[in-house]
Amino acid sequence: MIKKYKIGMNPNSRNGFKKGHKDLVSLKSRKKIALKMIGNKNALGYRHTEKAKRKIKRCSESRQPTLGKHWKVKDTFKMKKSKSEEHKKNISKARIEWWQNSENYRRMFKAFAIKPTRPEIFLTKFLNKILPREYKYTGDAQFILRGKCPDFLNINGKKKLIEYNSRYFHSKEITGETTKMHEQNRINHFKKFGFDTLILRENELKNLKKLKNKIITFNYASD
Repeated sequence: MIKKYKIGMNPNSRNGFKKGHKDLVSLKSRKKIALKMIGNKNALGYRHTEKAKRKIKRCSESRQPTLGKHWKVKDTFKMKKSKSEEHKKNISKARIEWWQNSENYRRMFKAFAIKPTRPEIFLTKFLNKILPREYKYTGDAQFILRGKCPDFLNINGKKKLIEYNSRYFHSKEITGETTKMHEQNRINHFKKFGFDTLILRENELKNLKKLKNKIITFNYASD
């Protein structure tokens, strides 16, 4: 005896109802349908023979990948052509000039929503404590010198800058230079505009007494 269900009822579901099922086929009928589907290549669930699978594999390996009609294959190959040394130098020069534009630099900072890091926030408070109204945080592109943005700027009439260098973001892995070379290049760059620069490293924040003496000595030097 075949158990009957109401239209829309599904005996396999928890609540007996499944949206979209207007008719329910009996188990006997399903078995008949399954037997008729065996060998039907157009039916879902059809399995290829091992011989057919090997043939499909050979065809797939020999087939060239296609990008489709909307892809411009010729243009993609042109892009892979090696550039001449002169072309590379022109690209490098154009990129440097683009970054040295203060407005471009500010727009990039704004787009990436760059905010001060925890050490920079700490140094801002620390500087205001030991030297009130002397230094301002400018690491968010408020003050740019030919494509480079110092972290802290003296706002009391002295041409002095303070840079904070974290261990990772100022490492050779990121900058492509050794730590000493990177720091000296920053100092030399700002010196071209008449600014003296103090570099503070990440490990120096552990000893606040030495840090205080270093900053004060730098601030009042050659006064």
